[in-house]
Amino acid sequence: MSCWAGVTYTYIVMVNVKIKTVKVATFTLNGREIQATYLGAGHYAKAFRDGSDVYILVKDCLMKEAIAMFAQGHVHVPVVEKLDSLPDEETVLYRMDYYEPLTSAHKTAWQHFRALQRILEDARSTRDFGHDIMNAVCDGAREAKLPDSLVEALEALTLAGSTYGDGVCFEFAQRNLGVDEQGRLVLRDILFDADKIQREYAEKARQVRRW
Repeated sequence: MSCWAGVTYTYIVMVNVKIKTVKVATFTLNGREIQATYLGAGHYAKAFRDGSDVYILVKDCLMKEAIAMFAQGHVHVPVVEKLDSLPDEETVLYRMDYYEPLTSAHKTAWQHFRALQRILEDARSTRDFGHDIMNAVCDGAREAKLPDSLVEALEALTLAGSTYGDGVCFEFAQRNLGVDEQGRLVLRDILFDADKIQREYAEKARQVRRW
């Protein structure tokens, strides 16, 4: 169990419910105990849901911080807040609104998603650096006449990402997108640091060669 600044996190415990195994985490936030159900994990993060709230533990990655600090207040940007850090100073707890996962049943949001994929592919074919690619995506989205609110969200995320390095780029994977209650596309987790990932892969390759 780890405690920091009013937050207690009990790591994943297993609870058997009928024939299905559910992973549950207990958070204590300002004296209120929260039982949150495990949603899934990515390269740097584990996510847990409690009703309309999603709690995300992020280790050694600043992309959630970029969204929380520099891109809030846009319709298509998820509502994210940074709660606190664990004692290891590498793991941070965030709270994000829950958004329904994007599917093809969300017709308008799905059309916007597919358009962004095509625009990103075109941008990558003519540019090498993350920030340049992101700017090209913003321009392409405007030229494609995507909603102004979506273009503004992309521009805000471009600015947020560039604050953390030139290697930060967009990734429009379906698993990283959601929809809000009005059926609008939410760019839930679309920033990644390509330079950081390349450094990690290079380090792993060096370690393998040592063996």
